Amino acid sequence: MKNGYIINHEAQTITITRAFAARAADISTREYRELTKFHKDFPDYLIQRRTAAVPASKVNYKGLTLAEMERYIKEQEDSTEGLKAFEAIKEYHTPAEKKSPSYPKVKAWFLKKYPQYGKNEAA
Repeated sequence: MKNGYIINHEAQTITITRAFAARAADISTREYRELTKFHKDFPDYLIQRRTAAVPASKVNYKGLTLAEMERYIKEQEDSTEGLKAFEAIKEYHTPAEKKSPSYPKVKAWFLKKYPQYGKNEAA
Protein backbone atom coordinates (compact mmCIF):
# COMPACT_ATOMS: atom_id res chain seq x y z
CA MET A 1 0.00 0.00 0.00
CA LYS A 2 2.34 2.64 -1.26
CA ASN A 3 -0.32 5.36 -1.18
CA GLY A 4 -2.00 4.21 2.01
CA TYR A 5 -5.04 2.79 0.22
CA ILE A 6 -6.15 0.07 -2.18
CA ILE A 7 -9.23 0.28 -4.36
CA ASN A 8 -10.84 -3.09 -5.10
CA HIS A 9 -13.42 -2.58 -7.83
CA GLU A 10 -14.53 -6.22 -7.75
CA ALA A 11 -15.45 -6.17 -4.06
CA GLN A 12 -16.40 -2.46 -4.22
CA THR A 13 -14.17 -1.58 -1.27
CA ILE A 14 -11.52 0.99 -0.52
CA THR A 15 -9.08 -0.23 2.11
CA ILE A 16 -7.01 2.41 3.91
CA THR A 17 -4.16 2.04 6.39
CA ARG A 18 -4.26 3.27 9.97
CA ALA A 19 -1.73 6.01 9.15
CA PHE A 20 -3.78 7.17 6.14
CA ALA A 21 -6.92 7.29 8.29
CA ALA A 22 -5.14 9.32 10.96
CA ARG A 23 -3.85 11.84 8.41
CA ALA A 24 -7.26 12.00 6.70
CA ALA A 25 -8.79 13.16 9.99
CA ASP A 26 -7.07 16.54 9.47
CA ILE A 27 -8.96 18.57 6.86
CA SER A 28 -5.83 20.39 5.69
CA THR A 29 -4.06 17.25 4.41
CA ARG A 30 -3.77 15.62 1.01
CA GLU A 31 -5.24 12.40 2.46
CA TYR A 32 -8.43 14.20 3.50
CA ARG A 33 -8.86 15.55 -0.02
CA GLU A 34 -8.27 12.08 -1.50
CA LEU A 35 -10.76 10.48 0.87
CA THR A 36 -13.46 13.03 0.03
CA LYS A 37 -12.75 12.44 -3.67
CA PHE A 38 -13.22 8.69 -3.11
CA HIS A 39 -16.60 9.40 -1.49
CA LYS A 40 -17.60 11.47 -4.51
CA ASP A 41 -16.21 9.14 -7.19
CA PHE A 42 -17.31 5.85 -5.59
CA PRO A 43 -20.39 6.53 -3.44
CA ASP A 44 -21.40 2.84 -3.27
CA TYR A 45 -17.95 1.59 -2.19
CA LEU A 46 -17.30 0.58 1.40
CA ILE A 47 -14.33 2.38 2.96
CA GLN A 48 -12.65 0.17 5.53
CA ARG A 49 -9.45 0.15 7.54
CA ARG A 50 -6.88 -2.54 6.89
CA THR A 51 -6.44 -5.06 9.67
CA ALA A 52 -3.59 -7.43 10.31
CA ALA A 53 -4.28 -11.12 9.94
CA VAL A 54 -3.47 -12.98 13.15
CA PRO A 55 -2.82 -16.66 12.55
CA ALA A 56 -4.92 -18.90 14.76
CA SER A 57 -2.07 -21.38 15.21
CA LYS A 58 0.27 -18.87 16.86
CA VAL A 59 1.45 -20.15 20.23
CA ASN A 60 1.50 -17.65 23.06
CA TYR A 61 3.92 -18.13 25.94
CA LYS A 62 2.46 -15.48 28.22
CA GLY A 63 3.91 -15.71 31.72
CA LEU A 64 7.09 -17.50 30.64
CA THR A 65 9.63 -15.75 32.83
CA LEU A 66 13.10 -16.90 33.83
CA ALA A 67 11.65 -18.01 37.18
CA GLU A 68 8.92 -19.98 35.38
CA MET A 69 11.54 -21.66 33.18
CA GLU A 70 13.53 -22.64 36.27
CA ARG A 71 10.42 -23.99 38.00
CA TYR A 72 9.53 -26.05 34.94
CA ILE A 73 13.04 -27.49 34.65
CA LYS A 74 12.99 -28.49 38.34
CA GLU A 75 9.83 -30.55 37.68
CA GLN A 76 11.51 -32.61 34.94
CA GLU A 77 13.22 -35.97 35.44
CA ASP A 78 16.67 -34.68 34.44
CA SER A 79 16.31 -31.57 36.57
CA THR A 80 19.92 -31.53 37.85
CA GLU A 81 21.42 -31.58 34.36
CA GLY A 82 18.72 -29.22 33.09
CA LEU A 83 19.38 -26.65 35.81
CA LYS A 84 23.14 -26.79 35.16
CA ALA A 85 22.53 -26.21 31.44
CA PHE A 86 20.01 -23.43 32.23
CA GLU A 87 22.49 -21.60 34.48
CA ALA A 88 25.23 -21.99 31.86
CA ILE A 89 22.97 -20.57 29.14
CA LYS A 90 21.95 -17.64 31.35
CA GLU A 91 25.60 -16.89 32.13
CA TYR A 92 26.63 -17.26 28.49
CA HIS A 93 23.93 -14.84 27.29
CA THR A 94 24.54 -12.20 29.96
CA PRO A 95 26.41 -9.24 28.44
CA ALA A 96 29.38 -7.93 30.44
CA GLU A 97 27.71 -4.61 31.26
CA LYS A 98 24.37 -6.17 32.26
CA LYS A 99 23.19 -8.06 35.31
CA SER A 100 20.49 -10.14 33.62
CA PRO A 101 20.70 -12.45 30.60
CA SER A 102 19.20 -11.77 27.18
CA TYR A 103 15.64 -13.04 27.66
CA PRO A 104 14.91 -13.81 23.96
CA LYS A 105 18.04 -15.98 23.66
CA VAL A 106 17.35 -17.87 26.88
CA LYS A 107 13.71 -18.33 25.89
CA ALA A 108 14.73 -19.69 22.47
CA TRP A 109 17.08 -22.19 24.14
CA PHE A 110 14.39 -23.20 26.64
CA LEU A 111 11.72 -23.80 23.98
CA LYS A 112 14.18 -25.78 21.88
CA LYS A 113 15.25 -27.91 24.85
CA TYR A 114 11.70 -28.32 26.25
CA PRO A 115 9.34 -28.24 23.23
CA GLN A 116 6.56 -29.87 25.26
CA TYR A 117 6.26 -26.78 27.51
CA GLY A 118 2.68 -25.51 27.49
CA LYS A 119 1.34 -28.31 25.29
CA ASN A 120 -0.72 -30.36 27.77
CA GLU A 121 -0.93 -27.99 30.69
CA ALA A 122 -2.11 -24.51 31.55
CA ALA A 123 1.00 -22.41 30.87
